[in-house]
Amino acid sequence: MSLKLAKNNPDSNDLERSRETKLLKAVRDTSDKAAYRELYKLMAPKLTAWLCAQGMERSLAENVLQEVMIIVWTKPHLFDEKKAAARTWIYTLIRNKMIDEYRSNTRKKTGLQKFELLNNIDEFVDATDLISTTRPVNDIISSLPKEQKQILYMLYSMGMSHREVSETLGLPIGTVKSRTRLAFQRLRRNIGENQWT
Repeated sequence: MSLKLAKNNPDSNDLERSRETKLLKAVRDTSDKAAYRELYKLMAPKLTAWLCAQGMERSLAENVLQEVMIIVWTKPHLFDEKKAAARTWIYTLIRNKMIDEYRSNTRKKTGLQKFELLNNIDEFVDATDLISTTRPVNDIISSLPKEQKQILYMLYSMGMSHREVSETLGLPIGTVKSRTRLAFQRLRRNIGENQWT
């Protein structure tokens, strides 16, 4: 193909973007299942490859892809072709979901580390105190009221935020924070006692 002919032909990438946008508009405007399937086939390999290139494991990348493509099907009304092409909009969804996933995993790891520290009495009690200690920290934690234990577990083992715990349990966020504070006050008091029964 001559340089002149190549210049006259629209860029294949532009054609592909145009096709993706047309398909997404069909999904948005008429809930076209065939258009959605075609859009999925076009986008899935690119999105999965992009997530893996960002350092995400393939299985997690596929999970993130599924979540985003569910959003594409259930909330296509959020797409505005005047603001962005379909590809740009979907990549923005993928990027945001990837960031959420990394933040969630970081919170879970941090929460698990904190919870493990809570179960490691050496972190809270001097070695001299360990000699007279007969009651492990696990017993102290198990002595907490059920609602306090549950919140501590969700915060520090599952890595959830106060807001996520609030939404999951259907409690006001102030109640979640209050129960967390009461649980830690009780733990400090019990761990600080010279003699445990």
